[in-house]
Amino acid sequence: MDEYTIILSGLIGSIITICIKAIIDAFNNGKIHKRELQKLVFQRKTDAVEKAISWYQEAIDCFSLMQIGCNELKTKYNPITASKISTSISQALTLYKDEAPTRLNQIYLYYDLSEFGAQKAIEFFNSTLVEIGELCQNIDSLKLVGKGEESPEIKQLQEKIIDLFHSLVNPINEQIASIQKIQNIIREEYIGYLK
Repeated sequence: MDEYTIILSGLIGSIITICIKAIIDAFNNGKIHKRELQKLVFQRKTDAVEKAISWYQEAIDCFSLMQIGCNELKTKYNPITASKISTSISQALTLYKDEAPTRLNQIYLYYDLSEFGAQKAIEFFNSTLVEIGELCQNIDSLKLVGKGEESPEIKQLQEKIIDLFHSLVNPINEQIASIQKIQNIIREEYIGYLK
C-alpha cells in the first residue's frame, strides 16, 4: 500500500468519525434541549399548581364557613351569624374576582377545568347576597322608625333572610364538591410526575 492510500484511508476514517460524532452530538443536544424544556415546563407547572391548590383550599374554607353559618340559621334569625355568612360570601367574591386571575389563570394553561366553571354559582351568590343586604337594610329602617325585633314586619323579613341563606346550602355543597374534584385532578396528575 502506498502512502497516499494510507493517508486517504486515515482522512476518510477521520471524516466519517467526525460525521458520526456530529450526528450523535446533534441527537444528544436534541435530547438535552427536550429535557431542559420538560424541566422548565415542570417547574412552571409546579408553580401554577401550588398557587391553584392554595387558592382552591382558601375557597373551600370560605365555602365551609358559609355552610356552617347557613346551618346555624336553621330556625331563628341571628344577625351575628348573618353577618358571618355575608362576610364569608364577600371573601368568596374577592377570591373569585380579585385573586383568581393572578392565582388561577396559569393553571388553565396546563389543565382543562372548564367543566367545573363557577360563574353561575358566583352570580347566584351575588344576587342572593344583594337580596339579603336589601332585606337587612329594610330591617334597619324599620328599627329606626321604632319597630322592635318582635314586630311582625321584622320577623317576616328575618324569615325571608333565613330562606335565602337556606337556598345557598346546595350551591355551597356543589361548589365545595367541584373544587375538591379539581384539586384531586391536579394532585393525581402532579403525583404521576413524581413517580
